[in-house]
Amino acid sequence: MKNNSSDNHIELKAKKLLLSYSESKEPDISPVIDPIDIIEYLGYSVDYVSDKYDKNIYGALNPSVKTVEVNQDISFNEGMENFTVAHEIGHIILHAEEADQNRNKKTCSLTDNDQRSSIEKEADKFAAYL
Repeated sequence: MKNNSSDNHIELKAKKLLLSYSESKEPDISPVIDPIDIIEYLGYSVDYVSDKYDKNIYGALNPSVKTVEVNQDISFNEGMENFTVAHEIGHIILHAEEADQNRNKKTCSLTDNDQRSSIEKEADKFAAYL
């Protein structure tokens, strides 16, 4: 498995996605980019689910059906909702090979940063760059 932990590598992947996405929208792109539109551009859909996850789970990637699930039981503000969706985009872009191999649903929980796995931290960085 390739080491994707380099900040420069993650930032480059985010910029590459934005460039590809922007080129597909020309000239209709606005300065504010909706991460749900990017999810759809990548061929995924977003489902808002209730009573499926505990309150530590903000989102989940289900690669077998190309869906991102957002936990509606969380009280989101628009920024946090956008970050959650962008975080899941990070998993799609950075960890697609692992997702394709496992085909299992991956949940993303917000626990102490020291206890979070490296792929969760990478997805956070990707979301921040995006």
